[in-house]
Amino acid sequence: MKKIGYIICFMVFILAGCSKTIGKNEEVFYNPYIQNLITYNGQSKEVELWDPADNQLQYPTGEADVYVDGNSQTNEFILMKIDKSEITELYDFPKNEGVFPIGEKDGTIYFVHSFYQEDGKEYLDKRTLSALDLNTKEVTDYTNAEGLIDYGVVGDEAIYYTVYDDDQDLYSLMKINYSDTSQSPETIKTGLQDGIVLLDGQELYYSDGKKLISDNHEFKKESVNFFYQGSLFQFYLNEEGSLSLKMTNPKDDSVYSEEDIEGIRLEDDQVKICKPGQVINHDL
Repeated sequence: MKKIGYIICFMVFILAGCSKTIGKNEEVFYNPYIQNLITYNGQSKEVELWDPADNQLQYPTGEADVYVDGNSQTNEFILMKIDKSEITELYDFPKNEGVFPIGEKDGTIYFVHSFYQEDGKEYLDKRTLSALDLNTKEVTDYTNAEGLIDYGVVGDEAIYYTVYDDDQDLYSLMKINYSDTSQSPETIKTGLQDGIVLLDGQELYYSDGKKLISDNHEFKKESVNFFYQGSLFQFYLNEEGSLSLKMTNPKDDSVYSEEDIEGIRLEDDQVKICKPGQVINHDL
C-alpha cells in the first residue's frame, strides 16, 4: 500500500532498554522521499541511514519526534520516540500488523491498520482505520471504516481518508468523526484519480493526479506533499537527480526552496534542513 506522508547515523543498540543512543556530534533528520531516518555528524559531516536494512522504513505520526518504524518484509512495526540523546521504543505492535500513521490529536495516534498472513500477503478485507492512545497504549478500530484505505489526514473534528476501488482504478474521499469509532463514514467525493488528501487548517485538499486542489487554491502535485504550520512542503527530484524542497505559503504565494536535501527536522516554527556538510535553519 502507498503511504506518505516524514528523520540517523551510527547508533549503539541497548538491548535491555529497547533504546538506541545518539552520538555526541550527531543530529537526527528525516528524509520523506525515501521514508528513512538519517543521522548527520556535525564533526565528520557524514550522513548515514539509521537502519540500512532492506524494506525498513520510518513514518512520522504527527506527534513531535514520534515515529513508526516498520519492515514491509517481516511485517514487524514499533512506535518510537526520538530525543536528543536516544531513540526509545514506546510500543511494539503485534507481528503481521501493518501500521501507517496519518496524524495525531490530543495524545492519540491515528493510522491505517493492515493485517497480513504468514506468507506476507495482506488480508485486504481487514484493512481499517485505528487509533492508539499514547497514555494507555490501547488500540481501537473504527469498525465501519472499510475498503482499501490509502491516504488519510486528521482534522480538528474529523478524519478524512481515501478508499481505492481496484475495479475502477479510482478513489473515494471519506469523512468520519474521530471521536466516534462506530460511526458510518460520509462520502465527500467519488471518482478521484489520486488518493492523496491534505489539510491546511480547515482547508481540505484532494488531487486529480496532477494538482492539489482545494476550494481556494491549486498547486502542482510533487512526489511528497504535506502541510506544516501553514506552509506546503513539497519534495521532488530535480533534473540532476538530487532531492529538492519547495515551501509555499498559500496566503501570499511566497516560495522558499532548497536543493541537495539529505533530510529535515520540524521544530515548532522552524525547519532544520540537512544538506551535504551543513545544516540550515529556516523560520516559518
